[in-house]
Amino acid sequence: MHDMRLIKILLTCCGLVILAACASLSPPAFDAEVIKNVDQGITFPLLQQNPEAFKGRTVLLGGQIVSADLTSDGLVNIEVKQKPLDVDQKPVASASSQGVFLIQFPGEDLKEIHLGDLVSVVGTMSGTKILQFGSISYPIILINAQKLNYWREPAALKAKIYYPWEVTPRTIRGF
Repeated sequence: MHDMRLIKILLTCCGLVILAACASLSPPAFDAEVIKNVDQGITFPLLQQNPEAFKGRTVLLGGQIVSADLTSDGLVNIEVKQKPLDVDQKPVASASSQGVFLIQFPGEDLKEIHLGDLVSVVGTMSGTKILQFGSISYPIILINAQKLNYWREPAALKAKIYYPWEVTPRTIRGF
């Protein structure tokens, strides 16, 4: 009787371990080749404190897209509300933000970019850029993208039936 209870406990524990392993099987946003150049010690708060000190360094950031536009010189600007990243380098939508940053890359259209979607970026820290909001100007951290990864947020998806692998489709873009 005592042995049977022990077996049930062990089987339950094994089942939970397998379930946890299956839950974390999603691939990381970027492969190891891209991540190897990222300076893992650079956090968003450090960038905010002294953006010029990290100019030219490769960083990994993520968040939620709040605006996007095309510049006259052929660049796409994506303003992002920073969010912490999970172990798979995907922004945690429910987490609180520590500020905003700007992603910049060459481009001619905004077709892949949807407001409210999540984005992760590996890019070069370029210091700050001054943005205008009415009569107010403010500096914002500027990242020149090397690789981008988008996730459609379920609320932004059209009303139709989606299979599990379509709920968070990703678009990986390199420059």
